[in-house]
Amino acid sequence: MTPATRSLVTCRDNSSRFVLPATKEFTQQYSHIYLQRLTGLRPALEVESKATWPGVSIIDKVISLQPNQPSCVVIGTLYKEQKLKPSVMDSFVEEFDGNVRKEDVENFASKDDSLLLEVSYNRAIFELFT
Repeated sequence: MTPATRSLVTCRDNSSRFVLPATKEFTQQYSHIYLQRLTGLRPALEVESKATWPGVSIIDKVISLQPNQPSCVVIGTLYKEQKLKPSVMDSFVEEFDGNVRKEDVENFASKDDSLLLEVSYNRAIFELFT
């Protein structure tokens, strides 16, 4: 019996479009949702702010803030960056790379946390006092 011969076929590797670049970051993957929410709520917040604090200016951009400025209203999204907070991407990378998982913690707050106020596309970092 003669062995069957297999014909050779050339194929192209088209999988490169499914590979994520190593420099891709996912830290702001929800920022467009927060911006849309802020844009929708802003008119009502401005009306309420003017009624609550008459005569106080409303700042549109973080860059407009001045040192020692009298009271003002800044409308934005407050975000707390927590170093101990678990991340879906971190757990995926750990599982994929086979690294040991970080120790589970009950409280995600730490002294390394930072508080950010995002106004439109600008961010201001606040010092946290304990």
